[in-house]
Amino acid sequence: MGYGYGIWFAIKNMSHICHIPHITLMCNMTLNEACKLYNILRYTKYNKCVAKRIGSVVQFPSSYANDDKGLIAHGYYVSIDEWDELSSKVNDNFIGSISNIPHITTLYRERDSPQPQTLKDNTTDNKEFSFECNIVLADIRSRNPTEWKILKK
Repeated sequence: MGYGYGIWFAIKNMSHICHIPHITLMCNMTLNEACKLYNILRYTKYNKCVAKRIGSVVQFPSSYANDDKGLIAHGYYVSIDEWDELSSKVNDNFIGSISNIPHITTLYRERDSPQPQTLKDNTTDNKEFSFECNIVLADIRSRNPTEWKILKK
């Protein structure tokens, strides 16, 4: 099923996960709507950000109204300055699914597959980490996260 087109903050220098590391701002968008939002954000103060990791790896509850119920996501929450302001403006002016709590998914797995032995990533739990991110336009229509693509940086 996938998540249509979307706007991500792509994370620089994070290579230990199988899909493109990112923080979703909005997904389940049409290509036209996602292009409009991308073209606005790339010329604003929101074209990049620093995300700070909060806590340890967790299993996320479903984040979006039409989440693929067959996939379970694990990762960690992050804080981003002015996230509430940005997500509110985007949600008020664009059609799609907003990510209310910013997060980085480090692992997707099928609901009926066994729970991983460990949910740790290759960092130390509870240690503070910061990630530099840039706004991108993403094609996230595939159900397989390894097939997701960045269309515009």
